[in-house]
Amino acid sequence: MLSLRDVKKQLLKSVNESKGSNQTFIFGHHPTSTVVSSDLDMRSLIGDSAFAYLCGHLHTLHGLTKKIYYLQPQGYWEWELGDWRENRYYRIVAVDHDLVSFVDVRKSPSGSNKEWPIILITNPKNAQFSLPSKEPLHRIELSTHIRVLVWSLWPIQTVSISIDGIHLGNAKQANSLPGHSSTPLYVLPWNTSRWSSDPYGFHLIEVTAKDVNGNQRTVVQSFSFRSASHFPIGLLSKFIISVRLSVIVSALYYTIWIVIFILLMLPLLLRRPHLLICLFRTRLGRGMYQISSTKKLVYPVLIFMVYHISCPLFMGFLVADKFGFFFSFGIYIDGIFLPEKLSYVLASAQLLGFGLYLSAFAVHCGKRQCDSMYVLNVESVEGSSNTTLHFNKDEIHSNAVYAHLSETPFSPCMLIALVIHIVYQFVGTIIFVWIPYGFITVLLSPGCVMPVCVACILFYNCPRPDHVKNCVQ
Repeated sequence: MLSLRDVKKQLLKSVNESKGSNQTFIFGHHPTSTVVSSDLDMRSLIGDSAFAYLCGHLHTLHGLTKKIYYLQPQGYWEWELGDWRENRYYRIVAVDHDLVSFVDVRKSPSGSNKEWPIILITNPKNAQFSLPSKEPLHRIELSTHIRVLVWSLWPIQTVSISIDGIHLGNAKQANSLPGHSSTPLYVLPWNTSRWSSDPYGFHLIEVTAKDVNGNQRTVVQSFSFRSASHFPIGLLSKFIISVRLSVIVSALYYTIWIVIFILLMLPLLLRRPHLLICLFRTRLGRGMYQISSTKKLVYPVLIFMVYHISCPLFMGFLVADKFGFFFSFGIYIDGIFLPEKLSYVLASAQLLGFGLYLSAFAVHCGKRQCDSMYVLNVESVEGSSNTTLHFNKDEIHSNAVYAHLSETPFSPCMLIALVIHIVYQFVGTIIFVWIPYGFITVLLSPGCVMPVCVACILFYNCPRPDHVKNCVQ
C-alpha cells in the first residue's frame, strides 16, 4: 500500500512527464472538492498542467443532478461522470486538432435502442466547453470540414447537418484507416467565411443521424470561432464541485457536536437566578435542565459524545486484508493515518440523528410544569403560561436553586421517536458500513451501536416521579 508521500511523488512525476504534450488529462476517483492535502494544492497543480480532470465518486448524487461539469478558477475543466454499476454511464472523449470534445452516454437496458446512434461533434467544438487558454480555437475558423463521430449497432444511413437553421447537406463517411473495415468519422466541407464576419458571435450547429434500424438522434450545440460560453451548471452541482466539501463537512460535524454539548452543559453553568428563570420558560430549557441534573441521563450522553469525537466509530477489514479503524476525523489503516474528510459525513449524519432525538426527549421532559422554585435573596413572584416561580429566601440554603416538578406520564410519542431513531441509525449503518465493508465490520461498530443504546437508556430512565426535586449547587 502506497503512502501519501509516494502518491504525491508519483503524481508530480506524471505531471512533469506530460509537460510536452498537446493536451493532458488527469483521472481520479474523487472530485477535487473532496480531496484533502495539507502540502499540495491539487487544483493549482491540475490547472497548471491539464486541460481537464475526469472523476467520479459523487456521480449524479443519487439522481439529484445529472451533469456536473465545472470550469474551475484555476483554469481547467472538472467533469464528473455518472456511475457504471447502477446507471451504466460511460464517456467518450475525442481530441480533434487539439480541440477537446466529449459526450456522456447512458447504456440502454437490454433490448432497448435508446442510446443509438451516439453523436459527438468534434469540429466545430461545443462553445460551452471551450478553454481558450489551452485550446487553439482559431483552428475552427481555418478548418475545411465539419467533423462528426457517429456510432450505432447498425449501419448509419444519413448524417444531416444544419447551421443556424440552414441545411448544409449530408456528411459522408471518411476513408477508413488501414486494417479497419469502417470509421465512425463523418465529414462535410464548409466555408467558414459565411459565419466569420462576427468571429466572437455564437452559432448553432444541428446534427441528425439515422441508422438502418430506424433509430434517430439529433444533437444541437453552439460554437464560436473566438469566444467561449459557460455550461449552465445547476446551483447544487456548482456547490458540490466548486467548494471545499472537506472543510464544510468537518465544520458541520464540529458545529453539531458543540451545539449538543452546549445544550447539555449550559443549564449547569447558569448560576444567576434570572438566567435560570429564562431557561425554565421554554420546554427545551426545562428538559435540558432535567437531563443535565440527572446522573442516569447525563452520564450516558456525555460518554457517547466524548467517544464519538475521539474513538473509532467502527473497525474491520476496510481494504482487502488490511484491518483499519474508522474515526469521525479520518481512517487509520495498516499503520497509516488517512485524513479522509468524508468520514465526517457519516459522523455528522449519525450525530444529527442523535441530536434530534435528544431534543425531542428534552421537550418531552420539559412538558412538566414547575410547581415552585426558590432562590436565595429574592423576594418576588414571576410567572408565565408554562412556569410559576415562587421565591422565598427563608426556605433554602446559600447558593442553591430548587425546582419542584410534577409527574411526566408515559408518552407514546417518545416511543415512536425512539423507534424512528433506531431505524434511522440502522439504515445509516447498513448504507455506510454493512454494504461497503461487510457484516463483520458491523459487529465491530461500537460507535454505530452507542447512539441507539444511549437513546434506549434515556427512554428507560425518563423521569416519572410524583414529585421531582432538582438541585444545582
